[in-house]
Amino acid sequence: AARHDAGAIAESLNVRERSIRKMEKSWELLATTVTAVEQRMQLLSDFSSQNVQHSAHLVAALQARLGVLEPECQIFHSKLQELQSENQALKLAHNTRLESLQTVSQAQQHCLEVSLNNAKSSQEALRESAQASRQ
Repeated sequence: AARHDAGAIAESLNVRERSIRKMEKSWELLATTVTAVEQRMQLLSDFSSQNVQHSAHLVAALQARLGVLEPECQIFHSKLQELQSENQALKLAHNTRLESLQTVSQAQQHCLEVSLNNAKSSQEALRESAQASRQ
């Protein structure tokens, strides 16, 4: 059961790590999009006075898009931080569980060694007793 739990924790860690990687990629994509929007806004501000009205409409549309993207970026960033914290907690639980399993395994190994030594001693005593009864 402990090994099954450790396996489940490891699988959960893998799922969390894949989710974190996806969130990081989404975060990078959104950051790239924000940068592209900012660059377009800068280009629009450089247009001649003949295009001021047209540029104003484009700037407004881009600012609206940026207004939508910034909260999404904040949500993704917050979610990423939550997932990283959860991932760290799962890793700690996994490592603790592994240490516990190792301790139990070592104790069981020691018990087996003691039992084996006792069995060998008993076998030797039986041999000696059999030899003594023959003589």
